[in-house]
Amino acid sequence: MKKICLLIIFVLSFQNNFSQTNDLNTITTSVPFLLINPNAQSMGIADIGVVAASGYYESGLTQNPALLSRDEKVIGVKTSYKPWLRNLVPDISMFDFSTYYAFSKKCALGYSYNRFSLGSVTYTDTNGTVIGIGNAWEFCHSLKYAQSLTPNLSIGLGVKYIQSNLTNNMNISGKQSHPGKSIAADIGVDYRKEIAKKETSFWRYDIGASIVNMGSKIKYVDSATGDFLPMLLSVGTMWTYNKNVDPDIKYCVDFAYQFEKLLVPTPPKYSFDNAGNRTIVSGKDPDVSVFRGAVQSFYDAPGGAGEEFAEVVHKIGIENRLVFKEKSSIAFRAGYLAENRTKGDRKFFNLGLGGKFRSIYLDAGIIMLYKQNGQYRTAMDHPFSWNVTLGYKYIFK
Repeated sequence: MKKICLLIIFVLSFQNNFSQTNDLNTITTSVPFLLINPNAQSMGIADIGVVAASGYYESGLTQNPALLSRDEKVIGVKTSYKPWLRNLVPDISMFDFSTYYAFSKKCALGYSYNRFSLGSVTYTDTNGTVIGIGNAWEFCHSLKYAQSLTPNLSIGLGVKYIQSNLTNNMNISGKQSHPGKSIAADIGVDYRKEIAKKETSFWRYDIGASIVNMGSKIKYVDSATGDFLPMLLSVGTMWTYNKNVDPDIKYCVDFAYQFEKLLVPTPPKYSFDNAGNRTIVSGKDPDVSVFRGAVQSFYDAPGGAGEEFAEVVHKIGIENRLVFKEKSSIAFRAGYLAENRTKGDRKFFNLGLGGKFRSIYLDAGIIMLYKQNGQYRTAMDHPFSWNVTLGYKYIFK
């Protein structure tokens, strides 16, 4: 734990030095809805999901496919609803339906369908003239497979089909548009182990890593070069303390940390001549292949190493659970997400609440405090985002 804390301080010092001396240089991708977490349980702990506590399989459908197989035979189904940025647009939301089945202690399959609705959109030309009104939407079908190599170690793979209808086949600058389509892959690994075992208590640590959304670029016009998918590297750890309070009640607390980095090129700095031609003065050319862009993303920032570290997003979270007779439970969650000022400046505190009765569970998460225009605001005064998940999960004995 001490080494992890020192690493976080080291990275944050690089971020702080860069943010004090450089301008905004955010990284943009196509279909950013793939990074919106539809799982209310992990939303309560700042969207941490590359690792998960024992019994939580749902993050295996989104952030780390390896979590679907954890040496247990289980079946589950869930649905989630998440309004998004309601303070800006009143009809943006995400709907999620997922199911998973570990047909043995070694193998598991999962399927999920995510649909992101952007509501009614008014389309205009370059002169501001209205040329049409339509509904914009995006969706993703995802299939996952996980394998337990040992009781402590599992790996997972996933494939997804993505479709993005933002233009409603409108004519863009004289070119016919169409929905963007892509196929992408996910890969993940998870390792957990119980330590410091005593008669009524023990510790468990969990280490996980994943790369998601590895796929072809999205194109809305055939002649375009295409836009990168939000390929994301995530690494996290979770420490869980379990204590038998009495024969029928168990108390558990999870402490988790996760960091993330987009594996897509960082925009370079350009200079322009009198004719409007541009030349890269620092950074790397972003017009590269998907594989080259992923490799290049570790050293292409025009601000050097300081900016590379500034691209890392940090998440910390905690969950407290009371488990009654191994059949029912109640959980209280909190988390904090921090993104560098030059890369989007997302900073918010999350709260979550969960309850389970036999095989039925209900989770809720909300961003309670977030930063906007340099000031923190409460969600009660200025609604931002919340999430509700209803599910069924049965673990075979």
